[in-house]
Amino acid sequence: MLPRICIVTDRKLVGDGFLVTMQKLIENGFNFIQLREKDLNAKELYLLAKKIIDLRGDKVRLVINDRVDVAYVVGATGVHLGANSLPSCIVKEKFEGLIVGISVHSKEELEKNSGYDYVFFGNVFETDCKPGITGKGLDLLKNIVEMTDKPVYAIGGITPDNVLEVLRTGVYGVAVRSLAFKGLDEMLRLRKLIGEYYG
Repeated sequence: MLPRICIVTDRKLVGDGFLVTMQKLIENGFNFIQLREKDLNAKELYLLAKKIIDLRGDKVRLVINDRVDVAYVVGATGVHLGANSLPSCIVKEKFEGLIVGISVHSKEELEKNSGYDYVFFGNVFETDCKPGITGKGLDLLKNIVEMTDKPVYAIGGITPDNVLEVLRTGVYGVAVRSLAFKGLDEMLRLRKLIGEYYG
């Protein structure tokens, strides 16, 4: 069973404090992590992934963005695929031991995919991570949830102030990026609200 909150990394938000921040999040139970550092080459990504796993390997569920090779070699939990990644059905077939997540931004994108284990949909609201891009809204999020029997995570501008209206669409959970690196208090507040909602 996947956790209800996934942290999407962005080490540029915290600079040299990245691993310290990750350790603090993991120690506080935020252990579902998507390593999304697109500027790193395969070796750099592998070394960073290994450091995250080594923080507390038995507790970390780490998925690597796009790079199936790195995910497989480092012993990650899974891989997260985007629109320009390998097809999810092929990855799932060839790497049965990995969970496979996908990111979609429309109903049409979701319809083209198969063989995945969970879905990210966004951006739901406007977000600092994607300035100037209008949020896709809760109605479309609800449509996405209704189209698949796999867990759907909402991403994009999710905060403790709007998470309850997001959860009411039927999503399985939420994924956060900038919020995770702004401070632990907001993450703890988010988790409390989600925990109370799901009982």
